This record gives sequence, C-alpha cells and structure tokens, in this order.
Amino acid sequence: MSSQSVVFIGAGNVATHLAKGFYQAGVDILQIINRHFDKAKNLADQVDAQPADDLNSLMKDADVYVVAVQDDAVQNIVKDLSLPRGTLVHTSGTVPLSQLSNAAPESGVFYPLQTFRADQELDLTQAPICLEASSSETYQQLKALASTISNQIHPVDSEQRKTIHIAAVFLNNFTNHMLACAEELLSKHNMDFDLLRPLLEETWQKVRHHKPSDVQTGPAMRNDRQVITEHLDRLKNEPELQAVYRVLTESIQRKYS
Repeated sequence: MSSQSVVFIGAGNVATHLAKGFYQAGVDILQIINRHFDKAKNLADQVDAQPADDLNSLMKDADVYVVAVQDDAVQNIVKDLSLPRGTLVHTSGTVPLSQLSNAAPESGVFYPLQTFRADQELDLTQAPICLEASSSETYQQLKALASTISNQIHPVDSEQRKTIHIAAVFLNNFTNHMLACAEELLSKHNMDFDLLRPLLEETWQKVRHHKPSDVQTGPAMRNDRQVITEHLDRLKNEPELQAVYRVLTESIQRKYS
C-alpha cells in the first residue's frame, strides 16, 4: 500500500508519540486538531502539519483519522463527525469499535500497548499495536500503517482489548504506585529510593525470563505471620500504606495457600 495521509484529533501523550513516529517513518501528517490551539501548533510544527482548534476545520481528504484523546472524550468527538471518506480510528484500550461505526465509511482501533509521556522519548518499534477494523480491507490498511512504526502487530477484538487494558493497569499503573509507596516510606524515614534500585533491577530481570507467578517471594508467600504482624505494626502511623500492605498480603496468601 502506498504512503498514507493521517489527521490527528488530539495532541496529548499518545498523539505526540504516534504523530512523531509516523512522521519519522515518512507518513504524511496533514493536520493536528486540539481544542487548545497552542498544543495543536506545537505538535503540528514538529511533524510539518497544519494546526487547528475546531472540528469544523477538519481536512476531509486524509486516508486515516486518528482520535487520540482520553477514553471518556471519544464519544463526544465522534458524535460530531461525519466523514465522507477515509478510515476513522481511536487509540483507546476501553472504547468499543462500534462507537465509530456511524462517523466514517470505515473504522478501526489502533491501540498502542505502551505507557506514554509527551516529554520522554520512546522507541515504538517493540511496542505491540493492537488492531481491530470494520473490514478485512481496513485491517490491512491499518496493519500497513502500524508496520511503519512497530514490529509487533496483533489482531485484537474489543473484548480482548478491555482485558489487555486491565492487565496493563495491573502491570504498569499499579506497579508504579507500589514503587511510589516504597519511595514515600523511605523518604519519611530520611532514606533514599536509590537503596532499592538494585532490588528493582533484579525483580525486572526475573520476570523478563520467568512467569511472574513462578518467582514470587516474600513474607506473604512464605506465610511468615510474625514478620507480617511486625510490618503492619510498624505501619500503624501510615494508615494508607498499612491498608495497601494488608490487601496485597492477603491476596498473595490466597493465591499461594
């Protein structure tokens, strides 16, 4: 398939990385639309696109229209769209494909399974791109587009994508929160998080090569009640951390009992 042209609706974290990735791969980015014109212009300037802050200014001659906004904003945007041509996709892990069916001749989901921050560089080549499409032809179109930035492309339907999204929250968001809890605890006792970095690296190395369920360790895994009681007592002045510790301990005990 020849090079495709793309319009982005949204200029946040996901839009920034996808637009820059496509642009570097030679994809023609026609337009960036965002309700805040300065954000649209900032991203548009980086990918040689036209900025706009109103859907009424939407270019109607693109091959693919990417709605890259927060999940709860997708429906509000789509209800105002009626594209005469092209393929409309969203990047959400939770919004079903069916929400796009009345807004364009063809529709799809282009879900990059990665965590994004606009201010941090990211290599997308190994990021899984989960695709769903309204037809086999549209799937091939999106697969060709995805292959310009990633080596990992997966057909995933809406129900599978919701499950993947939940799993990703456990793996990424909750794990990072646990690290923040550890950081907070050490900081309150005048110690630095750097103390834990070697342990963190060893933990990641283990799960890179083994199933996480096979390398669980710790007092909950051993059902070491004395240590658990001492830890909970030490956290008595930190009720939120104590509550998290208790819930996770009980979950581990149930799994490995």
